[in-house]
Amino acid sequence: MKKFIFFGLLLVPTLAAAISNFSSESGTLRIPDVSVDGEIHFYNVELHLDFATKSFELKQLTAHQPVKAQLGVPFNLFVGQSAILDDLEIQFVAIQEDSRCPTDGNCIWAGNVVVVLQVPKGGEVLLNTNSDVGPTAVKLDKYRLELEKVSPEPISTQAISEYEITLVVTGSL
Repeated sequence: MKKFIFFGLLLVPTLAAAISNFSSESGTLRIPDVSVDGEIHFYNVELHLDFATKSFELKQLTAHQPVKAQLGVPFNLFVGQSAILDDLEIQFVAIQEDSRCPTDGNCIWAGNVVVVLQVPKGGEVLLNTNSDVGPTAVKLDKYRLELEKVSPEPISTQAISEYEITLVVTGSL
């Protein structure tokens, strides 16, 4: 948590210099990348501004550069990271649920992971690793977006510190 507070303090002067005027009904400011002295340090920065208290909350940022995806070629994303394919942008927002059986466990059910994605043209998208629970793929306009894998596999004695997903985008059938 101290890391976000430090980053938040670092971002305020940087953003103040670059953004002279701001207006938003939702109070959310999205910044594609933040650079200091010409070097990009953060991507997909999202701030929620409370106009009543004149304060802000850092909602999201990532140090992972956006991925240039190709049709039919699997690609990986970390939480907060985006992928761009022509006119389609996909952002990996969060893991909503992870009930997978640990690799060192003995379970009667494989479990499921629910991945939350944000797609400007389609809003929030939920994809599952287990097709018995929910969709593993979704149609977005002329594309089909499929969740192929969620890494790492869980181990009963270790918490997962950073998720990575594998997606593939194909032409819609």
